[in-house]
Amino acid sequence: FTQKPEGPIAVEFLDLDGDLLWSGQFEVAAFGTDDVFQRSASVGISANPVVVASAEEFAAWSQGMNGGESWKNLRLGLDGMDPEALTNRLVDLHREGSYGRYYISNRYADQTTMRNLRTFVRVFFYGFVALITLVGVANISNTITTNIAQRKQEFAVLRSVGMEPDAFKRMIRFESLLIGLRALLIGLPVGLAGNYLVFRILARSFNITFRVPWLEIAIVILTVGVVIGATMLAASRNAMRGNIVDTLKLENY
Repeated sequence: FTQKPEGPIAVEFLDLDGDLLWSGQFEVAAFGTDDVFQRSASVGISANPVVVASAEEFAAWSQGMNGGESWKNLRLGLDGMDPEALTNRLVDLHREGSYGRYYISNRYADQTTMRNLRTFVRVFFYGFVALITLVGVANISNTITTNIAQRKQEFAVLRSVGMEPDAFKRMIRFESLLIGLRALLIGLPVGLAGNYLVFRILARSFNITFRVPWLEIAIVILTVGVVIGATMLAASRNAMRGNIVDTLKLENY
């Protein structure tokens, strides 16, 4: 209610089959501002009306609603206790006596299960990503190292015609830049397309929004540059160590 209604309010209680259990009238006496209503909402009944009454009035209403038999629907939200011990004790109490239907929700156990599940998913996901990253780095290093080793004679010819070490390093850096750009121009669009495809699949079941992972893209660009640059530098240094004449005499099979 937003304001106190004029006169009593007619109320009817029906069973699951739609048959009338009890009908009567309530009169709104005052609005409650105590946090008792907030506590009631915290146990999951915020969508239902909350009626504050004395024990005698409640007993009279419950008998009238259930054909003269008293019944109670009790909901409790307990905090600050041992959740497992409390849950076990409530189950034991229900077994010892007849209290009708009951439902016990251990939110601590539910939160622990969800937390463990998130941890497992994260470990599995990041472990898979780390494995794929290591495989990719190994493939890049092996490909570049093999390519540089096969070009020893080419480098020896360049050195024989007077190429300075600084010029050779600039050439290697330029080639590293071209290799990195080509890898990023292919990998980034494919990765974003895959990311959007996964988003479209998950969006059918969850209320999520798509965002471009700029931070992750920056990390990928930096990682690709460092891996390719370091591999090219190490492989080129190894290729420059040999004697020019001996290198030119080598035959590639």
